[in-house]
Amino acid sequence: MLNKIAEKFEFEKLGTSWSTEIIAGISLFLSLSYIFILNPAILSGTGIPVGAVFFATVIASGIATLCMGLFAKLPFALAPGLESNGFFAFVVVATLGFTWQEGLGLVFWSGVLCVLFTIFPVRQNIIDAIPEGLKTAIATTVGVFVAVIGLVISDVIIFTDGLPAGFGDLSSGKPIVLICGFIIALLLCTKFSKFPAGMLVAIVVSAFLASFLGIKADIAPAESKDFLAALGELDIFAVLSDPRAWSVLLVFFIIDFYGSIGKFIGLTRQTNLQTNGSVKNMKNALNVDGGGTILGSLLGTSTVITYVESAVAIGQGGRTGIVAVVCGLLMLLSLVFSPLVSIVPTVAVSGILLYVGWMLLPREEIRALIKSKNVVSLSRFDLVIILLMGAIAALTFSLDKSLLLGFVAYTLKEVIGEKRMPNMYLAGSALGLVIAMTLQYIELV
Repeated sequence: MLNKIAEKFEFEKLGTSWSTEIIAGISLFLSLSYIFILNPAILSGTGIPVGAVFFATVIASGIATLCMGLFAKLPFALAPGLESNGFFAFVVVATLGFTWQEGLGLVFWSGVLCVLFTIFPVRQNIIDAIPEGLKTAIATTVGVFVAVIGLVISDVIIFTDGLPAGFGDLSSGKPIVLICGFIIALLLCTKFSKFPAGMLVAIVVSAFLASFLGIKADIAPAESKDFLAALGELDIFAVLSDPRAWSVLLVFFIIDFYGSIGKFIGLTRQTNLQTNGSVKNMKNALNVDGGGTILGSLLGTSTVITYVESAVAIGQGGRTGIVAVVCGLLMLLSLVFSPLVSIVPTVAVSGILLYVGWMLLPREEIRALIKSKNVVSLSRFDLVIILLMGAIAALTFSLDKSLLLGFVAYTLKEVIGEKRMPNMYLAGSALGLVIAMTLQYIELV
């Protein structure tokens, strides 16, 4: 039987074995298991019961990852993304005032759009229309936003009404926990890159340090009686009557839409999983990615994305969907660890957020551009937009305003600078953001 499974997953063709795939799957699970603590810590602040977020995170991640292994046969894991859960909690609910039910409804529609755009040959055309500079700028903006969330949680930066109001007490306990968590993650995940559970270790050590400094856990226990509390509670239709919802929907969509395919291509670039730049079973993988978001919203969590930690499994030789199957099964078994969530204060994850934000930044491209090296296809215009979008994300604690600037700037560049009509997909994205932001402004005033 094992031989038949190995043949179906093309072990021989891809140069792998059962031991390699299983070890890679376990390593992948350990590398992203921190999300089962971090996601409830962030989303519970919106009013969703901690137990419900924990259950939704585990089940949505496990099922989506299993589907990635069984249907797309690729070594990728999926879970709620830090790019979107921070936006969900701190912008959609805390700043704009949407209920968590309405936020989940918008996450649902973003998943539906991703699936529809994958079924019809539109998704790849839109992605191809985005200039490399704008893709880099989007990655930078998301990285800055995630890092700022870590600074806000640790009270390093204080925001009032969506604008920075100053710095907190940098000598207090929370900034110390932030720095400690960041350094540990940096050492374990960068210096010793093959250590699979670096971020999980950083969270555990940060939690102990926070306890030593007198910082208590600030989230309720993840009780099993609350596991189904958010099941089917999303607001699918009523939320769309709010003009502000359209820009939020567009942000959720863009994060999931552009992020997943970039990871599929980037993570497999130096492997035998690509043929002429095309990843095998890409369409199935994109459908699983969008379907995971729909499932997550129904259960009670934010956008489910393909995790960059999949690089851990690929780096250890994992090449088939068996990696994802092993990881997915371990995820589902994580339900028994729900009591651990309640002993971790939110600040314990701040250093991890700062580290993840730093990792999301396209550091090599920006460094090469600043030094005027011709190793990247970016211009000085790209650098200006990258810096402006990152600054707007940091100063306004918002992703939609940054994306608006980027899409409009590159559309105008094609019209004015290059004196030609912009690609219809690029122009359409810019127009959609302009309309959505205008409707949001009208509603706010």
